[in-house]
Amino acid sequence: MNATCVRTNPSILSRRALLTQLSEHLPGKSRSTYIMQLRRMLKDGTLVHVGRDAYQLAGQASFYEYVYSKNAQRLAAFLSETYPLVDFRILEFLQCNEFINHLLGHNTILLSVEKDVMDFVFDALQERQLGRVLIHPSVDDFHRYRKDDIIVIEPLLTEAPHSYQGTWQTGLEKFLVDLVADKYLRSSISEGELPQIYETAFERYTVDERKLFRYARRRNAAQKIQRIIKEETSITLRMGPPC
Repeated sequence: MNATCVRTNPSILSRRALLTQLSEHLPGKSRSTYIMQLRRMLKDGTLVHVGRDAYQLAGQASFYEYVYSKNAQRLAAFLSETYPLVDFRILEFLQCNEFINHLLGHNTILLSVEKDVMDFVFDALQERQLGRVLIHPSVDDFHRYRKDDIIVIEPLLTEAPHSYQGTWQTGLEKFLVDLVADKYLRSSISEGELPQIYETAFERYTVDERKLFRYARRRNAAQKIQRIIKEETSITLRMGPPC
């Protein structure tokens, strides 16, 4: 099944279509007034940017939500209190179970944190005894020492999307890219599951393809994701790398 680069979803509007609608609701205003209104809608969350020249009203968007485990929430609370200025994301392996057939029975907490403070965070977690912690292990060591709810610290790349629920929660776009690019997830999830995961995610939720591919390029995974979508799913992309 091949994806094309045209979407027919009527709830997805171009910038031109939005400006036309604004001019109909607020006739007689200048073009700059409509542009400012569009910017205000984006800023206050009324409007969601879901791709290149693609927008959706927030009320028509289906945002991805995940309820994190108590261990993950405790970890986030500790880091937010101890390192309030440090950017970090948490992704749990059990997040995959919504999208796959072969459910994971054991959880791993991936903690992506700014590279310069990884060692300090590792020492703090060891001292606080929040559980077994590994810092950027090899894949072999990860599987050798893995246990339920183990915390694995790895570097956080810039432009890693976060969830609208909060800045430390992993956004759906980051989750989809990490499934392809993160060595620990890659070694734990069958590659044959990826097409279904992408199909389900795009069917159930609003995916910001602009964020998805921007982060994918940071992880050198854009071409692989594009190939999976075009050749193994029925997803119709609004944007992304050229077809």
